[in-house]
Amino acid sequence: MTGQDIVDRWRSLIGDAIKAYRYPDTVALKLLNDAIRELTGLRPDLTLDDDGTILAMADLTDLADTVTLPEDFRRVVPHLMAAYVYEDEGTDDANAKAAQAARTKFTSLI
Repeated sequence: MTGQDIVDRWRSLIGDAIKAYRYPDTVALKLLNDAIRELTGLRPDLTLDDDGTILAMADLTDLADTVTLPEDFRRVVPHLMAAYVYEDEGTDDANAKAAQAARTKFTSLI
């Protein structure tokens, strides 16, 4: 699964699936890297290979890069990315509820 696959799912979650996007690819890439860092901070075991070797978790530099997380965890990253966006979009009640819902979904899946 590539970064683009995750970003496409994220765009669908936040209703940003029609070009021209509200959030350009550069922003999406930053959010993706932030979410992966937060996820691996919460679940450091995700950075281990089957034999216990620590996997390099370098930031993605392009959306075409492969995301080297286990499949189940690649699927939760868009929810955390959505939470970031809702948290940044303002303090109104709808955004706060959407951010909380996205974080709750993320937390329940990890």
